[in-house]
Amino acid sequence: LPASYTPAHPPPLDTVVGLALGSDTPRAGHLETSDPQTNALLSNIYWTQRANFLALPTDCPQRDERLGWTGDAQMYCGTAALLADVAPFLAKWAVQDLGDAQADYGQFPMFAPLAQLGRILHQAYSTSQDGGPGWADAGVIVPWALWAQYGDARALGRCYPGMARFARFCVGRCGPKLTPPDTFHCFGDWLNIDDDTPKPLIFSAYLA
Repeated sequence: LPASYTPAHPPPLDTVVGLALGSDTPRAGHLETSDPQTNALLSNIYWTQRANFLALPTDCPQRDERLGWTGDAQMYCGTAALLADVAPFLAKWAVQDLGDAQADYGQFPMFAPLAQLGRILHQAYSTSQDGGPGWADAGVIVPWALWAQYGDARALGRCYPGMARFARFCVGRCGPKLTPPDTFHCFGDWLNIDDDTPKPLIFSAYLA
């Protein structure tokens, strides 16, 4: 910008053009109500989705982290499919990024793809590629949600061997009568604000 522009004399609004960047996920659903606040919330949800769906589903686009957190993806994928055609976008992530990041013994990670930054953060959070309850379950929930919404079993079929391997891993580490193991990684309940949901309950709920 020219040096003549200062805080006291800012450039006119048409000097800067903002571009919304995101993957090609055409809008598929729209809802408008009689309440302006509800409409504003719906608009914020849609534009947050667009901002976070760039090559992979991230949890926040405004900072350098921009990782494909699995917990966010599994919780939001159903809503995303109602707002836009996300079938190719999420199928690529579930089959390729998340599938490639699955550990040989069956566990899914806390984010995918596992770039070098991701591996460093994994080591900080856990000694293994352990997404934990709610996060690792994205390997099952996202492919199933795609099939449920679109009726296309191709991604589900490609993911199924990994889904089955993950299920065997989860059952295999349980205690008697499928009780949670004595020790396991779990981030906890990030959607129940100011209420410490017992982590064994979270483990059992996602296992079921």
